[in-house]
Amino acid sequence: MNVEVGDKIRMIVYNGIVEDIGEGVYLVLEAPEDEEWVKVKHPRIGGYFIFKKERIAEVVRESG
Repeated sequence: MNVEVGDKIRMIVYNGIVEDIGEGVYLVLEAPEDEEWVKVKHPRIGGYFIFKKERIAEVVRESG
């Protein structure tokens, strides 16, 4: 999946289950095109997380 820095994404957390929209929207901090990982920030948890791109469920598009 193609994502860019600043995108908001939802992750697959377990066996195809996607995180709840209220809790599971992460901000993309780093997403090199030639790598299989993405570095993200959770809205309520300090620090950052690194996930495989294959665990991204969707890019969240904000209407406005």
